[in-house]
Amino acid sequence: MTLGRRQFITLGTATLLVSLFACSAGVAHRIPTTPPPGVAAPRVDADVRACEKAAPPGITYRDWTYGSCMIARGYTAYVHVPIWTPPAAGKNFVGYTATPTRRHTPAQVFSDISACAGKTEREARADPRLTVFTWPNSPIDFDAVDRVFGGCMSGRGYAVKLWRP
Repeated sequence: MTLGRRQFITLGTATLLVSLFACSAGVAHRIPTTPPPGVAAPRVDADVRACEKAAPPGITYRDWTYGSCMIARGYTAYVHVPIWTPPAAGKNFVGYTATPTRRHTPAQVFSDISACAGKTEREARADPRLTVFTWPNSPIDFDAVDRVFGGCMSGRGYAVKLWRP
């Protein structure tokens, strides 16, 4: 089946509109959060709106920005930690929940996540020279990922757990 010029333009416009909507949709639906005990629904709604505003579409590290804002407000939030994996492995991150154990600013939370994620990628990665030879076995030691990221974040005032949906 071939598409005529009119059908192609209609499909292209619809695809563009769906893409624009998806890019401008809020980030809260992608980052699970849990409020601190005793926080009322109106407060949760206000916090979500404020953190959505702090993480507008198009910014780099939008998910971390939103999560950092929520964590700074006392919430437990999902944080994805990028790790290197061979291209055929698919996902290249490990998911955690992070809960503050002391007060932080959103900028400090973001800085801590960034520093600990970088440390994790550097220290929890197997010898990069071996990755070609060890595939399909994972060159990543996931226990080391947990140990390095968890240790780094706990030392900075967070409790982290491997994320379970």
